[in-house]
Amino acid sequence: MDILLSIITIIILLIIAWQDFKSREIHWLLFLFLVSVLIGEGLFQQSFLHLIRESVLNLTFLFSQGLLLIIYNLIKGKRIKEILNISFGLGDVLMFLTLIFAFGHLNYIIFYILGLVFSLFIWLLLRLLSVEKSDLIPLAGLI
Repeated sequence: MDILLSIITIIILLIIAWQDFKSREIHWLLFLFLVSVLIGEGLFQQSFLHLIRESVLNLTFLFSQGLLLIIYNLIKGKRIKEILNISFGLGDVLMFLTLIFAFGHLNYIIFYILGLVFSLFIWLLLRLLSVEKSDLIPLAGLI
């Protein structure tokens, strides 16, 4: 059963990446399916209480990062609506929220930082090679 959940997870992630690269829009149902599978996978590997504890720690980390991003952008004179639509898309936020169930706390922080660095590097490389014309980074797809 664990292998089946892993295969389903990979398929959903590939669909998310494809949609994000194609149109910079991801259907919200994919995140619902993904979070369901990730919770199921997590329950096969650890106790419910451990999964909840790690997820709450990850959510706290993500919330603090989001709060710092909002404060920084408000200081720069942007409105909250601009921050969500320009700096980060809703799909990117949903992706990071969904993935809080996929990792332990330390692994989530490492994944978050390396994922952002990797995404920026790949996007800059694609821009340099003139493969990518858009100014929008498909963050959820690259993650």
